[in-house]
Amino acid sequence: MSKSEIIQKLLDELNNQNQIYIAIIGIILAVLGLAFTIFSFMQRRFSDKQIKKMEDDFKKDFKIEEINKTLEVATEKSKKLDEALSEAKKTEIELTKQFNLLQNQDLEGKLQLLESRSGNINAVVAENQIKVVSRTMTPMVEHKVIGYNTLINILVSFSNTFYINVKEKFHGNKDYQDITNRLMLLLNKYIEESIEDGEKKELVENSSRINRQLKLTNNYYNQYKKMVKGSSDSQEEQV
Repeated sequence: MSKSEIIQKLLDELNNQNQIYIAIIGIILAVLGLAFTIFSFMQRRFSDKQIKKMEDDFKKDFKIEEINKTLEVATEKSKKLDEALSEAKKTEIELTKQFNLLQNQDLEGKLQLLESRSGNINAVVAENQIKVVSRTMTPMVEHKVIGYNTLINILVSFSNTFYINVKEKFHGNKDYQDITNRLMLLLNKYIEESIEDGEKKELVENSSRINRQLKLTNNYYNQYKKMVKGSSDSQEEQV
């Protein structure tokens, strides 16, 4: 056998051994890859179980389910409370309307005191009558609860009262005059503001008639004031 043949045979032998080594290495890498895949899968599965266990332990330790049930009960009670408050509010509004209606009816009854008097009425009696009306009317004006019909009755009653005062030359004492002046200022302001802000719809809708009656009432009121002033001026001249 020649040297070249011997060398070729050695190369072939080395090549065969390399192929075997490569195959063995490939098998080892494949086994390692499979093992790594299995290990990763098992680790993930183990982690999921651990997470689930941690969640269950957390819920158990902190009583999450009981807290959720308590929240559900509290939410239901809160809902019922809101419903009860809403119903109570409706009842309050209705009672307020009824109370305001009674106030208006009471004031209308007391207005009759201003007109039910004779020409020789005592000044003190007239003062007491206007005080009765004032005590009822003033807070109603301040809280803006005077309705349309009552407002018209006030204006008519005041018009008739001033007309009677002028006709019978009744001046009244100073308290009577002061209360009368204050009530007229309140009345004019109430009508003006109520119509401008539009809070009371019925007053806005009937503003034309209200203003006509107010103009007439102010006219009789000015005649009364003129009579009182003329009398005061005459007394000062005599003095």
